[in-house]
Amino acid sequence: RVALSPQSMVAASAAAKVAARRVGPDGCSCKLAELKAIELLSWRRQGGGRKIRDGQLMAILDRWQFRKNDKRLNVIPEGKKHVLSEMLGLVRIRAYSKLCVAQKSSMFPNVTKVLCRYLRDNPPEGLPLGSDFPFTTICINKDYAATRHRDKNNTGLSIVRAMGDFEGGRLRYWPTDPGPRLLPDPMLSKLEEADVVTFDVRGTSVVVDSTKAHEVEPFTGKRYSLVYFSVPGYEKCP
Repeated sequence: RVALSPQSMVAASAAAKVAARRVGPDGCSCKLAELKAIELLSWRRQGGGRKIRDGQLMAILDRWQFRKNDKRLNVIPEGKKHVLSEMLGLVRIRAYSKLCVAQKSSMFPNVTKVLCRYLRDNPPEGLPLGSDFPFTTICINKDYAATRHRDKNNTGLSIVRAMGDFEGGRLRYWPTDPGPRLLPDPMLSKLEEADVVTFDVRGTSVVVDSTKAHEVEPFTGKRYSLVYFSVPGYEKCP
């Protein structure tokens, strides 16, 4: 547990009262995650920019009310009706093809702020010091192994990272995937095993081109994953 100064406790308490009134559209709130995020950001400011670690972020994700998402048909494992997955940040409303800020990011902004800060504190290897990886959107996932797929609502380069107490769950990636024109999505199973690159993304930020085929190995235990990426057309957003 983090210790707050009296001044920070007053500020956090005021923000907590606002967060406590915010309830999601399904009647369940993510306010406990928001309160934990407020506390963590106050702790970080007091410490002069201390880094946010996996365990601290997991304490927030453990409290998050994940959406039961039945729209991501290309990642749902066989035999499942939905996955625990949702987008924060800039999202596209499919019915209108319009970009807007995700509802839960508007309602619980400090959770999104923590996720953004977390990436800056835990960048991928090779990113120059002081540089930021550009992204518009964060996909947060819980406890499912995505089937082989290509991301469509994505400009390409993404950062993937996982955390939790689990066995298995590595990321399998085909960097030489020729794309849907030469190999349509229904034929992704034809990709060669010899061409796959496997990443252990637990506690490690890895950059991949998510428009190329990838999947998650089966796993046991509790697993969270984060994907930072940019949605197409973001430059036109006001």
